[in-house]
Amino acid sequence: MVVEGDDIIHLNVGGSLYTTAKNTLAKQPDSMLGRMVLGDISTATDDRGNIFVDRDGPMFRHILNFLRSGKLLLPDDFREFALLEAEADFYQLSVLVECIRASLDEQKRRQEAEATRKATVTTSEEMEKSSASEKELGCYIDLIESNHPNGTFLTVVAPIDLLFTFPLRPDDRRQLEDLIGSAPSSRSGAATLLDEGYAELRRLAWPSRVMVGEHLRKCGSHLRHSSVSCHTDSDGYSETVLIGDKWFISELALTRVRMTAQSQRALPPGQLVGFIDWMPNGV
Repeated sequence: MVVEGDDIIHLNVGGSLYTTAKNTLAKQPDSMLGRMVLGDISTATDDRGNIFVDRDGPMFRHILNFLRSGKLLLPDDFREFALLEAEADFYQLSVLVECIRASLDEQKRRQEAEATRKATVTTSEEMEKSSASEKELGCYIDLIESNHPNGTFLTVVAPIDLLFTFPLRPDDRRQLEDLIGSAPSSRSGAATLLDEGYAELRRLAWPSRVMVGEHLRKCGSHLRHSSVSCHTDSDGYSETVLIGDKWFISELALTRVRMTAQSQRALPPGQLVGFIDWMPNGV
């Protein structure tokens, strides 16, 4: 061991050389380093007389800086917390171990907050882009399924021209045809003409919400929202469960839906004409 004026200590930690004051190492007298320089435990030396410690040399820099300043000062991109904690534990610096754990927790908190912020920004940007795109390049379809003890019926709100591509019963198709050229709010049976070329078709016994949704999905449409509600009917006993789906159909998906409609096949007289995918075995 080389000692200059009994105040300067030279250390060889795993091949890395350090020079510090004896008082610095003795700041934590109960630690291994403190007891080592105070003579409570024996030390090994290298061929130049430096105190030799067979530990991680570069990591000792942070150990020494903590003893000098009383603070754990790490680079922002520091990642080797597990190694540093192991070194601090070896030197029996319990206060430093707690500081390392607290620093790691704080770094994780910042990373999680930043990840959340980026995800929020990205989601907002994507929603804005999607919203702007959808206004120009697609349309929405609402499917509302009414489940009642007397049966299950479907209400569809969609562009009227798109409704004609659905496998509708003849009566339902005629009600839509009666609305062509009418003013908004006009009605024909269970069909109502809405604004912007949309129409509402109520109490469809066929097709089902699931069948329509599955076909829209296969054509590339996207389910934007689903909801479920339940209310007691006027008789005070029966309950109706409503399941609502809102689908967005892009221009590409619209093309696929129309192409599928062009692949319809005729069924026995009096029956409807429907999508092949929906009605593989007829009606």
